[in-house]
Amino acid sequence: MHKTLLLLLMAAFALGGCDVFEDNDDEVAGPVDPDPDPDPDPDPTGDNFNDFVIDLVQNNTADDTDPVEINDLDFEFDEEEDPAAFDELFPPAP
Repeated sequence: MHKTLLLLLMAAFALGGCDVFEDNDDEVAGPVDPDPDPDPDPDPTGDNFNDFVIDLVQNNTADDTDPVEINDLDFEFDEEEDPAAFDELFPPAP
């Protein structure tokens, strides 16, 4: 009998230490850090990927140029893949 009572008391203290019975109304549900400035007017047309790459290689590629940030760009791709789209950038070797 004493062992059972002791075991029940130990279980009650263990559960009390785990905050099982505590109501946490002060916690906020949902994301902690929502995006404060969502893009209000995204570019509906996007940037054509092929034109972007051609311009990048022809006009913005050198040993001393900085990398171009592309994470915020919304690329638009042609419906038909053009296997010769970048041929003008890389002519065949003589």
